[in-house]
Amino acid sequence: MIPPYEGLFAEMCLWKGAALDAQHIDATTYYSKASSLLLSALGTYINNSDYSGNSPYWLPCATTPGHYRTFWDNTQPYPAETVAALIYDYTNNQTNTLLKHFSAESPNKYLLKPSTIGMARFEDNTFDPGSADGETRGKCLFSLGSKGYYISKFRPAGSTVRVYPYQDDVHIYIYRATQYHMMLAEALNHLQRFKAMNAVLNSGVKTADYSDTDPEWEGFTKNWTSSADWGTRKYPSMGIRGALGLNARPVKTSIIELGKDSTIRYNDEAILDETMLEFACEGKVYPAMNRMAMRYNDLSIVADRVCPKYEGTGKESSVRSKIMAGGNWVPYTLGIGKW
Repeated sequence: MIPPYEGLFAEMCLWKGAALDAQHIDATTYYSKASSLLLSALGTYINNSDYSGNSPYWLPCATTPGHYRTFWDNTQPYPAETVAALIYDYTNNQTNTLLKHFSAESPNKYLLKPSTIGMARFEDNTFDPGSADGETRGKCLFSLGSKGYYISKFRPAGSTVRVYPYQDDVHIYIYRATQYHMMLAEALNHLQRFKAMNAVLNSGVKTADYSDTDPEWEGFTKNWTSSADWGTRKYPSMGIRGALGLNARPVKTSIIELGKDSTIRYNDEAILDETMLEFACEGKVYPAMNRMAMRYNDLSIVADRVCPKYEGTGKESSVRSKIMAGGNWVPYTLGIGKW
């Protein structure tokens, strides 16, 4: 349940890097630290031969599509994906009260509904290359109920475990392995290790590409590939998208076309768009948007992704105006008086 050091520190390094980038101050040290922390943590399982067979841990691979639903509807968090998670046990009077927001089943309030544009992104080959009707993540995210579509990611569809949805023993991931891979891709992008970034995000680390003498692959091992230290690895790295059978998301692997700064930003926005699909409704997407917006001093990064939800409602322009005026942060009052 406790967020691990490497996850928290790596994420803080990404935020610190973004803050320095916004001031045009070299942040290499922070991105290097994030990369090192994440690769070391992932390597704990990836480099362990005990996990080379039917239960690969912390590595998007051929088992991912068949187990993606299991991330969410198991009674316990899925071990091969779990870094840290909050769990609930209704028999001990522990209830995840968030569930009351997600559907119209009594006594739920149906306060949070999937947007039309949000659902469409999982079938949009421009936003989600290679996707189609029934994209694995989309199927897990929403279901059709008696009063329309609802967010079903956090409970089994048609669950009969309890009488009411809010009684289900669901769990919330604080960090999961795929999140470590996504943060790693961001750090690698800012270190201009574009080949490794592309592998983590898209198609996986291939035997033919990996070299332990190439600085591009510092911190990786050949155990990510099919040619592991212990022999042939049954389930090698396939990348976040590759593991789901999706086409590669376009990224730049050279600064020649756009120059360094524009190349890094192009890749950052690609990573952000993938974050929107992979972590939809997990509370991880909006912070990532705000980090990108801070890094580039450009709130349109947030507005361009949020405002389409309000098309046809008459609210799109006002929402965009508020975001562009700095309304991307909720102005919480944390206390009165001196601290």
